[in-house]
Amino acid sequence: MRKRIRQGGAVMLALALAWQTGLISHVTAATAVETGRGCSGAGGLGGSREELKSLISDISHQTRTPLSNMKAYLSLLREETQPDRQEEFLNSLDKQADKLEFLLQSMVKMSRLETGLIQVQMKTSDLCTTIRKAIEEIVPAAAGKQIALYVECPDRLWLLHDSKWTEEAIFNVLDNAVKYTQRGGEIHISVTRQEIFTKISIQDNGKGIALERQAEIFKRFYREPEVHEKPGIGIGLYLTRKILELQNGYIEVRSQEGEGSVFCLYLPESPEQNVENHKTENIAE
Repeated sequence: MRKRIRQGGAVMLALALAWQTGLISHVTAATAVETGRGCSGAGGLGGSREELKSLISDISHQTRTPLSNMKAYLSLLREETQPDRQEEFLNSLDKQADKLEFLLQSMVKMSRLETGLIQVQMKTSDLCTTIRKAIEEIVPAAAGKQIALYVECPDRLWLLHDSKWTEEAIFNVLDNAVKYTQRGGEIHISVTRQEIFTKISIQDNGKGIALERQAEIFKRFYREPEVHEKPGIGIGLYLTRKILELQNGYIEVRSQEGEGSVFCLYLPESPEQNVENHKTENIAE
């Protein structure tokens, strides 16, 4: 087994890790769901092979950098005799391992959503509480860049939604906003009750997105060429889109290069909704 991994390099190790996490089996199941065919028959088998081929390509591409870095640090560690330098390489190894773990967890989460292994649990609950939980998660990163967060939301807004997954969908957009907004910038979060949908708007004054790329950013693993040095793997907005679609909602973006972006997340209205005491908060500066 060790020999095969060394010969196959990053692809073999990535496949082993993906198999251990259940990622490959999930995507194989996705093929049966999407095509309406099992593995019986040439069509179903061909579809499964194409999905698996695409998955292996994605895993290989996404894991290549952290795996290569880990191998390089291991090689340096073997040759290094100074304790302080050894500690430095160990810390670097730890960071790369964390990155690889995050990547695999994200891919497993994505595959489970796609195949229906994880289903949304729709309950009538306070949407603003869901939003605040997502904001609480992003406050440390925003504070680290001195980015001010402004929230305009009722005290209570009852809406039929999955609070856990909706919180993640909102966090993914906030995470991108913080990541691509310059130090000292601003992010505004607001909620608007409409006739058919409730709209969550997240506006930043960051770098903006070119018009020709605005449809691409919601695709799996897409990243703009100029942001590859930033942390991330291009799954967040894709997951947000999938989570909203599972709740019969959707997401859209309005943006111009150099002038920031506005992401609008839409969730369908429900008869149980009630709104109380509208107010604006400045969460962090």
